[in-house]
Amino acid sequence: LKRVRTTHAQGLGPRLLQKPTGRLRQVFRVLRYIVLAVVVGVVVIYNYCMRPAFLQPLIVDGFAKATNGRLEITVEKTSLFTGFQFRNIVVHAPAGFSEIPILRAGEINLLYNVFGFFRGKFGIHELSLKDTEVFLEQKNNIYNAAALAKPGKEKPEPEETPKTARPNDK
Repeated sequence: LKRVRTTHAQGLGPRLLQKPTGRLRQVFRVLRYIVLAVVVGVVVIYNYCMRPAFLQPLIVDGFAKATNGRLEITVEKTSLFTGFQFRNIVVHAPAGFSEIPILRAGEINLLYNVFGFFRGKFGIHELSLKDTEVFLEQKNNIYNAAALAKPGKEKPEPEETPKTARPNDK
């Protein structure tokens, strides 16, 4: 044990500094391994989830659930840190319209650099649509692009309840 002198102005008087006990040292060692395991787990999950083969079906299914249309897409590059790159994008119109797709694009790029945020240079470096064709068709005063959107859920109107008088109200 080591004695440490303090002045009376600090009001602490002499005290003893102790090294961490064996139990505390063991807790810190276990904590260090837990943090390391969490970091490794996050990196493995990120690499698995950001694979084009994993994201492509999610994007297609999500588009089908959110709209009345159908999407064909090839995911080339995916990264939360640098951006996304898609090829051969085709958006098909809902049933009742012609088979000509609403949108056909050879390539769509959305590239950025998240790490530039720390240098004050965060921004989108490239947003490009290459070899893009848009075909709009109107049927019964509705465009095929507008027909992609699913109708919203109707909110039930709240029933008005009769107000009852409270004993303190006059």
